[in-house]
Amino acid sequence: MRVKAIMIRILLQLAHDKRTIGLMILAPILVLTLLSFVFDGSDYHPRIGIINAPLNFVNKLEDNDAKVIRYTENNGDITLKASEIDALINFEGGVPKITLEGSDPSKSQAVIKLTQSALSLSGLSKAVKPDITYLYGYENMAAFDNFGPILIGFFVFFFVFLIAGVAFLKERTTGTLER
Repeated sequence: MRVKAIMIRILLQLAHDKRTIGLMILAPILVLTLLSFVFDGSDYHPRIGIINAPLNFVNKLEDNDAKVIRYTENNGDITLKASEIDALINFEGGVPKITLEGSDPSKSQAVIKLTQSALSLSGLSKAVKPDITYLYGYENMAAFDNFGPILIGFFVFFFVFLIAGVAFLKERTTGTLER
């Protein structure tokens, strides 16, 4: 009975406080709008390092808007570890060995999709199956694994701001802020 009375009193106070309702409705809409701008993806053109690749395969990659850079074996590994390229493709004995940087799953998937497309268009997909390894991350890594920790910090910051704003509003409406 007492819980019901407290609930009714709080709801009546909220109904009379337009600023709190505005903060509860407009602030989440603003945050969701900002999140949509942050996570709105556009087409990604991967940067791929190539070692000993056939020319027709490289041409197919470039035709699909990939930035292709030729490396020696030593330079390619160093560049991949420095995250300057998204993948390193090495044709050892005619078999493509793909080493993905792997920290961003969307980039890894874009490289795999583009590589498979280029292999099939150049006529190499029937003869060989690529060997895929990851420098960081793993094969089943989801996009949330990449930006989840960032969102935790963002929502902690947002809710602290929201709770502090509601507390200041409550102090202002009750008149205790001046005291």
